[in-house]
Amino acid sequence: MKKKQREILVEVCYICNQLGSVLDGTSTSTQKYIDRQKAHMDVHRVLYAVLTDHPDNEHSADDYSNAYLALERLRGLKNKIYPDKNGNY
Repeated sequence: MKKKQREILVEVCYICNQLGSVLDGTSTSTQKYIDRQKAHMDVHRVLYAVLTDHPDNEHSADDYSNAYLALERLRGLKNKIYPDKNGNY
């Protein structure tokens, strides 16, 4: 594994850990559910770029570009504070 790949995977693992796990549907904001589903696609983009990084992949630069954009979205999401269903923080 290349250094670049390892750095990306370490960061995505850290972010995923910061996002938490199971959400309580009775008190969690609907937007939080939506954002977590979008985060799954962002993690997919990161993993795809790392796993398909090969000299024969002519789209590798685009894959990494998409992965870095996804990482930016994930970084912003981990610090986002959501209100509960009643609008309280």
